[in-house]
Amino acid sequence: MSTLRLPRFAVPAILKSIDLSALVDLLRQEGGDYVGDVVDLDAAPDAFDYDELALLLANPRDGYPDRLADALHHIHEVADEQGLEAMLDRMQAQGIHLDVEPLDPTPADLAVRLWLLDPDLVETTHAEKFISRPKSFESWLGTGNGRDRLPPPSDPKLRALEAAFDDYFEKRKRGRHSRVFVFTRPEATYFLIRHGMPMDRRGIIKDGQSTSSFERPEKHDVVSYWPACDELRVNASTKGEKDLYRRQIGKHVFGNEDYFPDNGTGKFTLQPLVDLGRDALACDDIEGIDAITLQEVKLFHGGNAAEVVTRRAVGGDLFAVLEAQGRDLPRAPFQASFRVTFTGAKTARTVRIKAPNVAMYTRESDEDVVSRWLTARGFVQDTAGDEQAA
Repeated sequence: MSTLRLPRFAVPAILKSIDLSALVDLLRQEGGDYVGDVVDLDAAPDAFDYDELALLLANPRDGYPDRLADALHHIHEVADEQGLEAMLDRMQAQGIHLDVEPLDPTPADLAVRLWLLDPDLVETTHAEKFISRPKSFESWLGTGNGRDRLPPPSDPKLRALEAAFDDYFEKRKRGRHSRVFVFTRPEATYFLIRHGMPMDRRGIIKDGQSTSSFERPEKHDVVSYWPACDELRVNASTKGEKDLYRRQIGKHVFGNEDYFPDNGTGKFTLQPLVDLGRDALACDDIEGIDAITLQEVKLFHGGNAAEVVTRRAVGGDLFAVLEAQGRDLPRAPFQASFRVTFTGAKTARTVRIKAPNVAMYTRESDEDVVSRWLTARGFVQDTAGDEQAA
C-alpha cells in the first residue's frame, strides 16, 4: 500500500484535474461505500462536492481502502506530460486501446482510465519514469520544550494567517485569496496552504482554433508541526515562502514571530559518518528499511576560495571506496546522499540530508521511516529522545 500523505489528494485542485466521470468510476471501483457514504457520487457536475471529498481523503476513517490509496498515489505521480508520453508508449507497445471521453484526455484522465483497466501498467510507468522526483523538507526547532499536542488554531487565528499570507503573495505578484486548511493527526498538525502562482499565459487549441489563455495557477504548500520535538517542517518552493510560513505561524499560532528562530540551530548533523563510519548506516533495528549505502558527500574545505569538494562513488558505496584506499572521512560533510532500500521496493531510493535543516526524499512517504533511522543513528540533534518517542 502507498502511504497517503499531504498535500496529495487533500487538495480539491488535484481532484478537479481529473474528468469527473472517470473520477467517479475510480471512486466507485476502489472506494466503494467508504466514499459513497460521505460524498454523493451521483451529483451533477456543477454540484459535485470536491471539498467534502478532499476532507474525507485528508482525514481517513477506519477502513480506508488500501486500493484507493494506491490508485490515487500512482495516478498523481504519472499525471503530467512526461507520464502521458510514458503511458502512451507502453499502451502502444502492449497493443492497448482505450475509448475514453474526452477524446483528447488530460494526463490525469488517461491515468485514471488506464488504472481502471490495468493498474500494473500504471504502477510500472511510475516506477520507471518517476522514481527520482525529490521531496524537500526544511526544519526549524521551536523555543519551547515540546508538548503533547497543538490545540487546533481558532478561526480568527486562521483568518489572520491568511491575511498575512495574502499581503506577501500580493506583493510577489501572486494575487490574494490564500486559504489555510488545518488537519490534526496524532503525531503532528498539518497546515495546507493554498495560494496563487504568477499569472500564466499560453497558447491553446480551442474548438479547433489557436487562441490563448490567461489565468493564475494555484499551488499548495504544506507545513507540519511536530509537538513532541517542537519542530516545524516546511515543504515550499522558495526561501521567501519558507520564511513567511515560519514567522507567521510562529506569530499567529504560537504568539511569537521568532518562536522558530532561523539562528543556525540545526536539526541534522552528519558527524556520525565520521564517528561511526559504516556503522552509521546500520538499519537492522528499523522496520521498513532493508539496507542503506552512502553514495555521495559534500565537504567544505573553506579557505579564501571557500572550496567545496564532492566525493561520490559511481558504484554507490562510498565507504567501500574509502576502505579500499585505507582512508576515512576527514571531517563531517554538510551534505550526504544515501541509497535506501525499503522493504518491498524493487529499487533503492535516494535520500539527501543537508545540514543543518534540510531533508530531501524521493517520495514524501519515505520521510517517516527514514526519520526513525536518522534519529536512531544520531543524525538528529538535541531532540533525539523526544522525536524517537514521537
